[in-house]
Amino acid sequence: KECDEFQSLHDKNINRELPLTQDLIVSVKDADSLLPPSLMKHTQSPNRLQQYLETRPEVMDCVINKKGETLKTRQ
Repeated sequence: KECDEFQSLHDKNINRELPLTQDLIVSVKDADSLLPPSLMKHTQSPNRLQQYLETRPEVMDCVINKKGETLKTRQ
């Protein structure tokens, strides 16, 4: 399911299209806009999840598993 999204990230990385910090890594703030919500279901910190949702409010109600849970209801 995330395969296409990660392939797109890999392609952007190869083509140097990702927002880099000091030419080394993508910052957490920038990473939030790149990571799919299904990956964030594994976060254990409510604060980290809130930070992600503030950056990507459009995924607040996105279903992230077979149980029909959203990021907020899973937390």
